Amino acid sequence: MKNLLLLMTLLAFAGCSDATDDSDPIAPTKIQDSSSLKSAERALSSSAKADGPDIRIQGDRVFIYGEVAQELRSYSERYFQNTVTESGGATYVRSALGLCAFNATTDVCVLGLDARNQQDGYKLTFGGSLLNPGTAATKAYYITQALLLSQGSSSVLASGRNFVSSATIDCAVNLSGRASTAFCGFKNDSAVVVTPPPAEKRTIVSLRAENLESLGEDFVYEGWLIVNGQPLTAGRFDGSGDTTFDFEIEGDLTASTLYILTIEPKFNDDPAPSSTHIIGGALRNNRGVLSVDHRTALGNSFANASGRFILETPSSADTRDYDQGIWFVNPSAGVASLDLPTLPAGWVYEGWVAGPEGPISTGTFLSASGQDSDGAGPTAGPMGTPPFPGQDFINPAKVLIGQMAVISIEPSPDNSPAPFQLKPLVGNIVDAGAGQLQNMNTDISEFPTGVVSVSYE
Repeated sequence: MKNLLLLMTLLAFAGCSDATDDSDPIAPTKIQDSSSLKSAERALSSSAKADGPDIRIQGDRVFIYGEVAQELRSYSERYFQNTVTESGGATYVRSALGLCAFNATTDVCVLGLDARNQQDGYKLTFGGSLLNPGTAATKAYYITQALLLSQGSSSVLASGRNFVSSATIDCAVNLSGRASTAFCGFKNDSAVVVTPPPAEKRTIVSLRAENLESLGEDFVYEGWLIVNGQPLTAGRFDGSGDTTFDFEIEGDLTASTLYILTIEPKFNDDPAPSSTHIIGGALRNNRGVLSVDHRTALGNSFANASGRFILETPSSADTRDYDQGIWFVNPSAGVASLDLPTLPAGWVYEGWVAGPEGPISTGTFLSASGQDSDGAGPTAGPMGTPPFPGQDFINPAKVLIGQMAVISIEPSPDNSPAPFQLKPLVGNIVDAGAGQLQNMNTDISEFPTGVVSVSYE
């Protein structure tokens, strides 16, 4: 009876209060901040929770464990836009509802609460109108639904209203059209305010990188520490330009010998590092300088790369349309005109013609001596072409004079149809006549670099 009276009080509070129904206390971006993630990680690493509902507050967050957390995670996956990531043996599901995480032994959800009140009989209440999706009321509603399915709670249905009670929390939902509300309250006589667990020492990996290119929607950067010859993830992130990224890992990993930054698929990724290593470096005294030319990355600075090209259209019998084709070949010697180092796995060269209409690929290749991926290209004429990278633009006709010839280094698989930031060779296309070699310039000024430090604190 006492619980029912308290719940009636709670719902009465819901009917008269509008303190929390006008704002979204936890927007989707907020649940992705590092403090929420660290809270979930610490909760997962703590001791196993008792059977039945275990719901607590700590600061401005609600921690929900066990079967109630499992239900909330299920709601996040079914009813909300969400992202799923994996790290350190745990899976994290982020949505507007909150951040839910689970590993082999523990389920936990962390829900932020910016809007909250004290009410007679309760230490803290939160909720509001269900007409505002994503608000504290939404969280109260889904907590109520999860409690209804748990074994350690009791429920009462009265006048179309659901009242649910557990050891630490009471919730009330009133589904009445536009007047629908949901509220929850923590009981005064429950030990709901907990102190943070003792801070455990962790390895902090701090990356400072320059000239990182944005990878778009389908790829991310991922750092890796090499410990005793084995890779251990040091976090995933979206980088662009100059980037600062800090990542915490349990345990002392200051014995790491190498750091490698890779390009990884954002979704359905293999837990092992991809073969596309963009920068890397050795760690000495827990600090490393990262570059493209380190042996764990591309293994070459490309400072000595060189190249030339000619204007010619071997697929056309017309001698006047030579300015509609570009080929990376020395015609007098019959050899490649590109001097490029062999690329490691995960990378491929690509030729480009760049002008006012944007860049056009002339094909990808691994060796300058041999045909590229699309031969003479889809716009070539009917005649045969030499076994070297290049392309003819006969049908439709495209004059190349005044544009740029570019050789780029592309991730494989590629993150974008546009040229990647690694462009070691660039040259202006001028009218030097048919078959005359034109020089390309070496440019490595936009290649990424970085510094990484590893500390245990």
